Amino acid sequence: CIRDRLMGDGDSLTHRIVGQVASVLRRGEAGESPSETALERLATAHPDEEDRRRSAVNLLHGLLVLAAGTERFEKTVATWADRVATALATGDLRSSDDWIEIVASIDVDGQPPGMITTALSEAMQGPAVDTLARLVTAPPPDGAGSITRKAAPLFAARGLVAELGDEQRRGRRKLLLKGLQVVAHLRPQDLVPHLGDERWNVVRNVVVALGTSKRHDVATEIDPLRRHADHRVRLEALRALYRLRGDDAAGVLLEHLNDPDGSVAAEAARLLGAVHLPDLDRRLIRRTEEADLPEALAAVMALGRLTTPASADALRRMARRMFAFGRNRQLKRAARRALEDRT
Repeated sequence: CIRDRLMGDGDSLTHRIVGQVASVLRRGEAGESPSETALERLATAHPDEEDRRRSAVNLLHGLLVLAAGTERFEKTVATWADRVATALATGDLRSSDDWIEIVASIDVDGQPPGMITTALSEAMQGPAVDTLARLVTAPPPDGAGSITRKAAPLFAARGLVAELGDEQRRGRRKLLLKGLQVVAHLRPQDLVPHLGDERWNVVRNVVVALGTSKRHDVATEIDPLRRHADHRVRLEALRALYRLRGDDAAGVLLEHLNDPDGSVAAEAARLLGAVHLPDLDRRLIRRTEEADLPEALAAVMALGRLTTPASADALRRMARRMFAFGRNRQLKRAARRALEDRT
Protein backbone atom coordinates (compact mmCIF):
# COMPACT_ATOMS: atom_id res chain seq x y z
CA CYS A 1 0.00 0.00 0.00
CA ILE A 2 1.03 3.62 -0.24
CA ARG A 3 1.67 3.84 3.48
CA ASP A 4 4.08 0.87 3.37
CA ARG A 5 5.85 2.31 0.33
CA LEU A 6 6.36 5.59 2.10
CA MET A 7 7.71 3.88 5.19
CA GLY A 8 10.33 1.83 3.33
CA ASP A 9 12.66 -0.67 4.95
CA GLY A 10 14.31 0.73 8.02
CA ASP A 11 12.87 4.22 7.52
CA SER A 12 12.86 6.25 10.74
CA LEU A 13 10.05 8.67 9.85
CA THR A 14 7.60 9.08 12.70
CA HIS A 15 4.19 7.46 12.40
CA ARG A 16 2.61 10.90 12.63
CA ILE A 17 4.46 12.19 9.54
CA VAL A 18 3.74 9.01 7.60
CA GLY A 19 0.08 9.18 8.56
CA GLN A 20 -0.16 12.73 7.26
CA VAL A 21 1.51 11.83 3.98
CA ALA A 22 -0.64 8.75 3.45
CA SER A 23 -3.71 10.87 4.14
CA VAL A 24 -2.72 13.35 1.45
CA LEU A 25 -2.06 10.58 -1.04
CA ARG A 26 -5.35 8.86 -0.24
CA ARG A 27 -7.13 12.11 -1.03
CA GLY A 28 -5.35 12.03 -4.38
CA GLU A 29 -6.56 8.49 -5.00
CA ALA A 30 -10.07 9.70 -4.22
CA GLY A 31 -9.84 12.16 -7.10
CA GLU A 32 -8.39 15.18 -5.37
CA SER A 33 -5.14 16.68 -6.66
CA PRO A 34 -2.43 16.39 -3.98
CA SER A 35 -0.51 19.58 -3.39
CA GLU A 36 3.16 19.08 -4.16
CA THR A 37 3.99 22.09 -1.99
CA ALA A 38 2.20 20.48 0.93
CA LEU A 39 4.07 17.26 0.34
CA GLU A 40 7.36 19.12 0.25
CA ARG A 41 6.57 20.68 3.60
CA LEU A 42 5.91 17.25 5.00
CA ALA A 43 9.17 16.00 3.51
CA THR A 44 11.13 18.62 5.44
CA ALA A 45 9.16 18.39 8.66
CA HIS A 46 11.45 15.77 10.16
CA PRO A 47 14.68 17.16 11.62
CA ASP A 48 16.97 14.33 10.48
CA GLU A 49 18.69 15.07 7.14
CA GLU A 50 18.76 11.46 6.04
CA ASP A 51 15.05 11.11 6.79
CA ARG A 52 14.34 14.29 4.85
CA ARG A 53 16.16 12.89 1.85
CA ARG A 54 14.34 9.59 2.00
CA SER A 55 11.04 11.29 2.61
CA ALA A 56 11.41 13.56 -0.41
CA VAL A 57 12.19 10.56 -2.61
CA ASN A 58 9.25 8.56 -1.28
CA LEU A 59 6.89 11.51 -1.59
CA LEU A 60 7.70 12.11 -5.22
CA HIS A 61 7.37 8.39 -5.83
CA GLY A 62 3.87 8.65 -4.37
CA LEU A 63 3.07 11.56 -6.64
CA LEU A 64 4.24 9.62 -9.68
CA VAL A 65 2.16 6.63 -8.70
CA LEU A 66 -0.93 8.79 -8.33
CA ALA A 67 -0.29 10.75 -11.52
CA ALA A 68 0.35 7.70 -13.71
CA GLY A 69 -2.37 7.47 -16.33
CA THR A 70 -3.54 11.03 -15.73
CA GLU A 71 -2.86 14.42 -17.29
CA ARG A 72 -0.67 15.31 -14.29
CA PHE A 73 1.91 12.67 -15.14
CA GLU A 74 3.95 14.75 -17.61
CA LYS A 75 4.29 17.67 -15.17
CA THR A 76 5.19 15.36 -12.31
CA VAL A 77 7.79 13.59 -14.42
CA ALA A 78 9.31 16.98 -15.31
CA THR A 79 9.60 17.76 -11.59
CA TRP A 80 11.22 14.40 -11.01
CA ALA A 81 13.70 14.94 -13.87
CA ASP A 82 14.68 18.30 -12.40
CA ARG A 83 15.47 16.54 -9.12
CA VAL A 84 17.72 14.07 -10.91
CA ALA A 85 19.51 16.93 -12.71
CA THR A 86 19.95 18.88 -9.47
CA ALA A 87 21.44 15.86 -7.73
CA LEU A 88 23.86 15.33 -10.60
CA ALA A 89 24.78 19.02 -10.78
CA THR A 90 25.76 18.97 -7.11
CA GLY A 91 27.57 15.65 -7.38
CA ASP A 92 25.06 13.92 -5.11
CA LEU A 93 25.19 10.52 -6.81
CA ARG A 94 23.41 8.76 -3.99
CA SER A 95 20.36 10.95 -4.43
CA SER A 96 20.45 10.68 -8.22
CA ASP A 97 20.39 6.89 -7.80
CA ASP A 98 17.41 7.17 -5.46
CA TRP A 99 15.50 9.48 -7.79
CA ILE A 100 16.07 7.25 -10.82
CA GLU A 101 15.27 4.06 -8.95
CA ILE A 102 11.80 5.18 -7.96
CA VAL A 103 10.51 5.15 -11.55
CA ALA A 104 11.28 1.44 -11.95
CA SER A 105 8.01 0.41 -10.31
CA ILE A 106 5.81 3.05 -11.94
CA ASP A 107 3.20 1.76 -14.38
CA VAL A 108 3.45 4.07 -17.39
CA ASP A 109 1.08 2.19 -19.69
CA GLY A 110 -0.96 4.66 -21.68
CA GLN A 111 1.69 7.38 -21.48
CA PRO A 112 3.61 8.52 -24.60
CA PRO A 113 6.63 6.26 -25.21
CA GLY A 114 9.86 7.77 -23.99
CA MET A 115 8.24 10.44 -21.83
CA ILE A 116 10.51 9.68 -18.87
CA THR A 117 13.76 9.56 -20.84
CA THR A 118 12.74 12.66 -22.80
CA ALA A 119 12.13 14.58 -19.57
CA LEU A 120 15.54 13.53 -18.27
CA SER A 121 17.20 14.40 -21.55
CA GLU A 122 15.72 17.90 -21.51
CA ALA A 123 16.75 18.47 -17.89
CA MET A 124 20.42 17.66 -18.44
CA GLN A 125 22.63 20.73 -18.84
CA GLY A 126 25.73 22.37 -17.41
CA PRO A 127 27.32 20.70 -14.38
CA ALA A 128 24.82 17.83 -14.49
CA VAL A 129 26.16 16.83 -17.90
CA ASP A 130 29.74 17.02 -16.66
CA THR A 131 28.87 14.67 -13.81
CA LEU A 132 27.21 12.28 -16.24
CA ALA A 133 30.28 12.28 -18.48
CA ARG A 134 32.56 11.52 -15.54
CA LEU A 135 30.20 8.84 -14.31
CA VAL A 136 30.07 6.87 -17.56
CA THR A 137 33.79 7.17 -18.27
CA ALA A 138 35.29 6.78 -14.79
CA PRO A 139 32.76 5.48 -12.26
CA PRO A 140 33.60 6.08 -8.57
CA PRO A 141 35.30 3.10 -6.90
CA ASP A 142 32.76 3.12 -4.07
CA GLY A 143 29.93 2.30 -6.46
CA ALA A 144 28.10 5.59 -5.96
CA GLY A 145 25.95 6.47 -8.95
CA SER A 146 25.80 2.89 -10.26
CA ILE A 147 22.08 3.08 -11.00
CA THR A 148 22.45 6.44 -12.72
CA ARG A 149 25.40 5.15 -14.70
CA LYS A 150 23.41 2.22 -16.07
CA ALA A 151 20.54 4.48 -17.07
CA ALA A 152 22.68 7.35 -18.43
CA PRO A 153 22.98 6.14 -22.04
CA LEU A 154 19.20 6.38 -22.30
CA PHE A 155 19.13 10.12 -21.77
CA ALA A 156 22.67 11.56 -21.93
CA ALA A 157 23.12 12.12 -25.67
CA ARG A 158 21.26 15.42 -26.04
CA GLY A 159 23.02 17.14 -23.13
CA LEU A 160 26.46 15.90 -24.14
CA VAL A 161 26.02 17.06 -27.72
CA ALA A 162 24.70 20.47 -26.62
CA GLU A 163 27.39 21.10 -24.02
CA LEU A 164 30.19 19.95 -26.30
CA GLY A 165 28.98 22.36 -28.99
CA ASP A 166 31.30 25.38 -28.94
CA GLU A 167 33.19 24.35 -25.80
CA GLN A 168 36.74 25.72 -26.10
CA ARG A 169 38.28 24.43 -22.88
CA ARG A 170 40.36 21.43 -23.84
CA GLY A 171 39.87 19.54 -20.59
CA ARG A 172 36.09 19.84 -20.64
CA ARG A 173 35.95 19.04 -24.36
CA LYS A 174 37.90 15.87 -23.74
CA LEU A 175 35.61 14.85 -20.87
CA LEU A 176 32.39 15.48 -22.79
CA LEU A 177 33.66 13.78 -25.94
CA LYS A 178 34.67 10.68 -23.97
CA GLY A 179 31.19 10.59 -22.48
CA LEU A 180 29.65 10.96 -25.93
CA GLN A 181 31.79 8.09 -27.21
CA VAL A 182 30.41 5.82 -24.49
CA VAL A 183 26.86 6.70 -25.53
CA ALA A 184 27.78 6.20 -29.20
CA HIS A 185 28.94 2.68 -28.45
CA LEU A 186 25.80 1.74 -26.52
CA ARG A 187 23.10 3.75 -28.27
CA PRO A 188 24.38 5.17 -31.57
CA GLN A 189 20.79 5.72 -32.73
CA ASP A 190 20.47 8.59 -30.25
CA LEU A 191 23.36 10.44 -31.91
CA VAL A 192 22.40 9.91 -35.55
CA PRO A 193 19.71 12.66 -35.62
CA HIS A 194 22.38 15.22 -34.66
CA LEU A 195 24.26 14.50 -37.90
CA GLY A 196 21.77 16.80 -39.61
CA ASP A 197 22.55 19.77 -37.37
CA GLU A 198 23.29 23.01 -39.24
CA ARG A 199 26.37 23.71 -37.12
CA TRP A 200 29.48 22.10 -38.55
CA ASN A 201 31.15 21.73 -35.17
CA VAL A 202 28.20 19.80 -33.72
CA VAL A 203 28.22 17.46 -36.71
CA ARG A 204 31.98 16.98 -36.41
CA ASN A 205 31.71 16.09 -32.71
CA VAL A 206 29.02 13.51 -33.36
CA VAL A 207 30.97 12.01 -36.27
CA VAL A 208 34.04 11.66 -34.05
CA ALA A 209 31.99 9.88 -31.38
CA LEU A 210 30.22 7.58 -33.82
CA GLY A 211 33.53 6.73 -35.44
CA THR A 212 34.62 5.06 -32.22
CA SER A 213 31.37 3.12 -31.75
CA LYS A 214 32.63 -0.07 -33.47
CA ARG A 215 29.17 -0.33 -35.01
CA HIS A 216 29.65 -1.14 -38.67
CA ASP A 217 26.07 -0.20 -39.55
CA VAL A 218 26.67 3.39 -38.42
CA ALA A 219 29.00 3.93 -41.38
CA THR A 220 25.97 4.21 -43.65
CA GLU A 221 24.81 7.26 -41.68
CA ILE A 222 28.26 8.87 -41.76
CA ASP A 223 29.04 8.24 -45.43
CA PRO A 224 27.09 11.26 -46.83
CA LEU A 225 29.10 13.58 -44.57
CA ARG A 226 32.30 13.01 -46.52
CA ARG A 227 30.71 15.46 -48.95
CA HIS A 228 29.87 18.02 -46.25
CA ALA A 229 30.48 21.66 -47.15
CA ASP A 230 32.93 22.08 -44.27
CA HIS A 231 36.27 20.36 -44.78
CA ARG A 232 36.63 19.69 -41.05
CA VAL A 233 33.54 17.50 -41.13
CA ARG A 234 34.79 15.71 -44.25
CA LEU A 235 38.11 15.07 -42.52
CA GLU A 236 36.48 13.41 -39.51
CA ALA A 237 34.04 11.53 -41.73
CA LEU A 238 36.95 9.88 -43.55
CA ARG A 239 38.60 8.94 -40.26
CA ALA A 240 35.33 7.54 -38.93
CA LEU A 241 34.65 5.53 -42.08
CA TYR A 242 38.13 4.03 -41.95
CA ARG A 243 37.72 3.08 -38.28
CA LEU A 244 34.36 1.46 -38.98
CA ARG A 245 35.06 -0.17 -42.35
CA GLY A 246 38.79 -0.74 -42.32
CA ASP A 247 40.11 -1.89 -45.70
CA ASP A 248 36.59 -1.64 -47.14
CA ALA A 249 36.95 2.14 -46.94
CA ALA A 250 39.73 2.13 -49.56
CA GLY A 251 37.43 3.22 -52.40
CA VAL A 252 36.21 6.22 -50.42
CA LEU A 253 39.75 7.19 -49.45
CA LEU A 254 40.97 6.93 -53.04
CA GLU A 255 38.11 9.17 -54.14
CA HIS A 256 39.15 11.83 -51.64
CA LEU A 257 42.69 12.06 -52.87
CA ASN A 258 41.25 14.80 -55.06
CA ASP A 259 39.37 16.56 -52.27
CA PRO A 260 39.42 20.34 -52.85
CA ASP A 261 40.92 20.84 -49.39
CA GLY A 262 44.54 19.75 -49.14
CA SER A 263 44.26 18.63 -45.52
CA VAL A 264 41.46 16.21 -46.39
CA ALA A 265 43.39 14.81 -49.37
CA ALA A 266 46.46 14.41 -47.17
CA GLU A 267 44.45 12.56 -44.54
CA ALA A 268 43.00 10.25 -47.19
CA ALA A 269 46.56 9.49 -48.29
CA ARG A 270 47.69 8.84 -44.74
CA LEU A 271 44.80 6.47 -44.08
CA LEU A 272 45.41 4.63 -47.34
CA GLY A 273 48.88 3.85 -46.08
CA ALA A 274 47.30 1.57 -43.48
CA VAL A 275 45.04 -0.25 -45.93
CA HIS A 276 45.97 -3.79 -46.97
CA LEU A 277 44.67 -4.52 -50.44
CA PRO A 278 46.56 -6.52 -53.11
CA ASP A 279 46.18 -3.98 -55.91
CA LEU A 280 46.24 -0.74 -53.93
CA ASP A 281 49.77 0.19 -54.97
CA ARG A 282 48.88 -0.35 -58.63
CA ARG A 283 45.82 1.87 -58.34
CA LEU A 284 47.85 4.62 -56.69
CA ILE A 285 50.61 4.42 -59.30
CA ARG A 286 48.01 4.85 -62.04
CA ARG A 287 46.75 7.99 -60.31
CA THR A 288 50.25 9.48 -60.25
CA GLU A 289 50.28 9.08 -64.03
CA GLU A 290 46.74 10.00 -65.00
CA ALA A 291 45.13 12.16 -62.32
CA ASP A 292 45.23 15.94 -61.99
CA LEU A 293 48.31 17.21 -60.19
CA PRO A 294 46.78 17.67 -56.68
CA GLU A 295 45.38 14.14 -56.73
CA ALA A 296 48.61 12.75 -58.19
CA LEU A 297 50.62 14.37 -55.39
CA ALA A 298 48.29 12.90 -52.79
CA ALA A 299 48.73 9.49 -54.43
CA VAL A 300 52.50 9.87 -54.14
CA MET A 301 52.06 10.62 -50.43
CA ALA A 302 49.94 7.47 -50.04
CA LEU A 303 52.54 5.39 -51.87
CA GLY A 304 55.11 6.63 -49.40
CA ARG A 305 53.09 5.11 -46.57
CA LEU A 306 52.77 1.69 -48.19
CA THR A 307 55.41 -0.95 -47.56
CA THR A 308 55.05 -2.97 -50.77
CA PRO A 309 57.99 -3.44 -53.19
CA ALA A 310 55.91 -2.01 -56.04
CA SER A 311 55.26 1.23 -54.16
CA ALA A 312 58.96 1.64 -53.35
CA ASP A 313 59.98 0.98 -56.97
CA ALA A 314 57.45 3.51 -58.28
CA LEU A 315 58.70 6.20 -55.91
CA ARG A 316 62.33 5.57 -56.83
CA ARG A 317 61.52 5.86 -60.55
CA MET A 318 59.82 9.20 -60.02
CA ALA A 319 62.61 10.48 -57.78
CA ARG A 320 65.30 9.63 -60.37
CA ARG A 321 63.65 11.27 -63.35
CA MET A 322 66.02 13.30 -65.44
CA PHE A 323 65.08 16.61 -66.97
CA ALA A 324 61.83 16.81 -65.00
CA PHE A 325 59.83 19.97 -65.62
CA GLY A 326 56.43 21.28 -64.57
CA ARG A 327 54.22 18.47 -63.32
CA ASN A 328 57.00 15.89 -63.38
CA ARG A 329 59.26 18.11 -61.29
CA GLN A 330 56.62 18.43 -58.56
CA LEU A 331 56.01 14.69 -58.60
CA LYS A 332 59.77 14.10 -58.42
CA ARG A 333 60.07 16.30 -55.34
CA ALA A 334 57.04 14.64 -53.73
CA ALA A 335 58.53 11.19 -54.41
CA ARG A 336 61.83 12.18 -52.81
CA ARG A 337 60.03 13.45 -49.69
CA ALA A 338 58.01 10.22 -49.53
CA LEU A 339 61.18 8.12 -49.76
CA GLU A 340 62.83 10.18 -47.04
CA ASP A 341 59.83 9.69 -44.79
CA ARG A 342 60.07 5.92 -45.27
CA THR A 343 63.62 5.75 -43.95
